[in-house]
Amino acid sequence: MIETINLKIICANAPSQFFGLQDNKKEITEGTQLEDGRLAFTFELPVKKTDNGQPNFTGEFAHGTVKERFIYLTTKALSNAEWRILQRSKVHLKTITWEQVEAVLNNPNAYLEAEVDVSRTGSIPLLGDGWVVKGLD
Repeated sequence: MIETINLKIICANAPSQFFGLQDNKKEITEGTQLEDGRLAFTFELPVKKTDNGQPNFTGEFAHGTVKERFIYLTTKALSNAEWRILQRSKVHLKTITWEQVEAVLNNPNAYLEAEVDVSRTGSIPLLGDGWVVKGLD
């Protein structure tokens, strides 16, 4: 059974150019600037449990294979009247456990949150404790 969970990615050192969460059509969704200058992206992903008990995220923001699912954070620029990708950072979802997914599914205020530093491109490490369940109070 496929259900949907809420996620939030907080980005430190976001570029000043057009930067956002990239969907499967290479469109960019802009984030919300926090008081401390970081950017936050809040979004939903469909998820179901795989045969080996791990989450399988799908939907418009999920990229990669089932075992290596990730989110793209992308910087674009307008060049000759066309948008082109300048750089992309991958935020991996593979460290999210099914127990974390269940905690979010069982509480309407809960979501999964991760912090990243997007001054680098390619696969970027999660900061702090990685993906954390928030909103349980």
